[in-house]
Amino acid sequence: MNVRSAIHDWWPIAAFLLIVLAVQVVFANSIVANGKHASDHLQSAIFIFPVAFFLLVIFWGAREARTHADAWVTGAMVGIAFSVVALGNLRVIWAIGGDSWTDEQAGALGSARPGFDAGHSLVEIGTTAAVAAIVLFVVVLHTHRIVRTGPAIAAALLSLLPLVAPGIGPLALLGIVVLIADVCIQRAHQLKKAADPSDLDEPSR
Repeated sequence: MNVRSAIHDWWPIAAFLLIVLAVQVVFANSIVANGKHASDHLQSAIFIFPVAFFLLVIFWGAREARTHADAWVTGAMVGIAFSVVALGNLRVIWAIGGDSWTDEQAGALGSARPGFDAGHSLVEIGTTAAVAAIVLFVVVLHTHRIVRTGPAIAAALLSLLPLVAPGIGPLALLGIVVLIADVCIQRAHQLKKAADPSDLDEPSR
């Protein structure tokens, strides 16, 4: 595969990445998050942008996924769940109101601020929903043979990590990364097969 064909076959991924990164930077710069606690919540909130990128790549790379309504529905569920996580984190940041709190200060003073505890609860609910949505998304993709069995099992197990070890919610994204890897590997094989003349039937003489 030469550079020109590689660019032709894979340029949408770079385009998706640039667009999502640009929006993420604008979003992050618009939020006032002083202090460690608020900063940590901002980092958690912006995980919605990698999720959007991953979903774009999956639906672009797996044409078959675009033909199934249940794939769209479960993909949307993943996006909505992470949006809830982002909203919960933003509520915590807004409750802090620009104060430079450490985690200890947040634990001692946060409950007195409207939206602080509710924001944390929303993050927990969204994280649980995100795990369930990712697992369901994996099941749907595997049912339609869009992802293979091994990667599907690995993706589902990795997606359960936040339930096993609370506080590492972003690691649920590793499951989606496995899905992307499998989709892209399969697409690369298909492109190679289509471009390899030896894979075509020779004309009869």
